Amino acid sequence: MTEQWSLSSAAESSSKTFDAMNAKAHTSGPWEIGRHATPESFPQFGIYAANGNGRDLAHVVSHGTADSAETQANARLIAAAPEMLEALRNVAEIMSGAD
Repeated sequence: MTEQWSLSSAAESSSKTFDAMNAKAHTSGPWEIGRHATPESFPQFGIYAANGNGRDLAHVVSHGTADSAETQANARLIAAAPEMLEALRNVAEIMSGAD
């Protein structure tokens, strides 16, 4: 069964998502990536907090591709999440005052 999409449900969902983002239940940034010691044919990257304990927050692996550049780009995108969240919060703050 597919879910029906509407503008009002999207707006409500976005509002709930933004409220959840404001709760700051995630590991503080900045986040960095590091290549795991895996064969070139199966690239894996770890994402970790730069000021943390060195343990991975997430693993990015190639699924069906040996394209290390694509896998690394995916890891970089995920690692940028704290900065993107901060930018989104800044935009939301500016927009909330733009009546």
